[in-house]
Amino acid sequence: MESIVQKDRNRCYLCGRVRTTFNPLDEHHVYFGPARPISERYGLKVYLCHFGCHLFSLKAVHNNAKRCRELQADVQRIAMEYYGWTIADFVRIVGKNYTEETTWEKEE
Repeated sequence: MESIVQKDRNRCYLCGRVRTTFNPLDEHHVYFGPARPISERYGLKVYLCHFGCHLFSLKAVHNNAKRCRELQADVQRIAMEYYGWTIADFVRIVGKNYTEETTWEKEE
């Protein structure tokens, strides 16, 4: 599925750099490992510059746990808004709450 988070596939979601031949953008599944298929199914992915924000710098999401968690929390909020999910819905689908919010809305 296309990203529900980012429509512009020519700019890095985090730093805004434009895609170039020497710094391509990578499709990053925000929830990875066992949750990667869920990221794909629900469009929970962004485009990140290959060298700076995705893989190799100290701020890259694959090297910086804090930055990775911030991105996961932001995308969780976007997904909840887009799909009309509660935190409980998100946890049921993705497996974990990444936001600092702790109050889960009761199921109706």
